[in-house]
Amino acid sequence: MTGFKETRHGFAANLPSGEPIRHKTLKGLVEHYLKRTGELASRDRWKSEQLRQLGKGGYEAWNQWRRDEPHVQPMLAGIRSGIDFSKKRFDRYDFSYANFTSAELQEVYL
Repeated sequence: MTGFKETRHGFAANLPSGEPIRHKTLKGLVEHYLKRTGELASRDRWKSEQLRQLGKGGYEAWNQWRRDEPHVQPMLAGIRSGIDFSKKRFDRYDFSYANFTSAELQEVYL
């Protein structure tokens, strides 16, 4: 988001295309930006791919995927997946630089 500014009537910014967007609240401006640019949908698709990788093949497959994709910082924040991770051992998985903010991981061994 470029050209961000507070105005008398709320907040304004520019989309990557240069198109201006406005909203009366900062939260609304951010939501509008995410919807218009597709960033949130792209992030959710990428998170789904990472969960799929995590759920298949065990630690060897996950660690190989991490070696094959060194630029990836796993975004597992807020995961509430249909994959049952309870009582799963993740102690041999490479989670360096992974984001687990607000993830629900009850009974998981890290």
